[in-house]
Amino acid sequence: MPPLTTTKDKIALAKHLADILHNINKLQPPPQPPPPQPPGYWKPIHYGYTLIYIGDNPLIHITPNYHKLCQENLYPTPAPITLQITHEQDTPLGKNKQILSATAACITHLFEWILEEYRIYKDFYPLPVPEHKLREYLEELWLQGKTLNNLTPEKIEPIKKPLPTLYRELRKALQAAQGLPDTHLTVRQPLKAACLQAYTDTTNKTPAHTTRQAHQLAQQAATAQHRLAQQHPPPRHHPCKTHHHTAGPWTIAAWQPPTTKDNTNRKPI
Repeated sequence: MPPLTTTKDKIALAKHLADILHNINKLQPPPQPPPPQPPGYWKPIHYGYTLIYIGDNPLIHITPNYHKLCQENLYPTPAPITLQITHEQDTPLGKNKQILSATAACITHLFEWILEEYRIYKDFYPLPVPEHKLREYLEELWLQGKTLNNLTPEKIEPIKKPLPTLYRELRKALQAAQGLPDTHLTVRQPLKAACLQAYTDTTNKTPAHTTRQAHQLAQQAATAQHRLAQQHPPPRHHPCKTHHHTAGPWTIAAWQPPTTKDNTNRKPI
């Protein structure tokens, strides 16, 4: 895709991506194009039942408008996924790539989880490094010098006994991705989150090609999300009451009530 350098170009492409989110969630896209970007850093464009964020990196980030969906008793929708386009320095698809991704679910606060479980089991099943070297060890094992990388059964095998709960959850995500060619369990520096997402390289691709790819990725992410949810009991409380939609420890969606100051300016993980 030619470089997305202008806000106008980003909004034009984001409109097509947002329409994919409407369609996969059986929502009617609005007849009008998105309005101009509001002033201020990382302010959302309200477009139908989606929120479009335009920035430097991510270039484009689109989520369902969870508050509006809840207001109209439309949530949960069939596939509450997130679409975004980012610049990535080093990935399994090569270096300095423009990556289009559809995210199904994430384990947030990943390294905090790792530390907590490491401290519980270190006396019984120690990893080969002390605690202060743990992040470095796992980044070398999982990222292998990349800024974005895929986890595999082989890469998570060393944590099977030292971090057993996390290991089981990562295995569930890997199982949910099976048979979906572009869907992976990913990690990024500095191990803030592990995400189940479908992604592809859209560097030097046209907007039309990118839109077609986004449709395929959204379908894969929706399938993986459904599979992951089936491996966990349903949430005890309705997501609209907690502003948090989960599948076990996996976050499918999280948002803040519009009355809080930080509602719309928070950058995504």
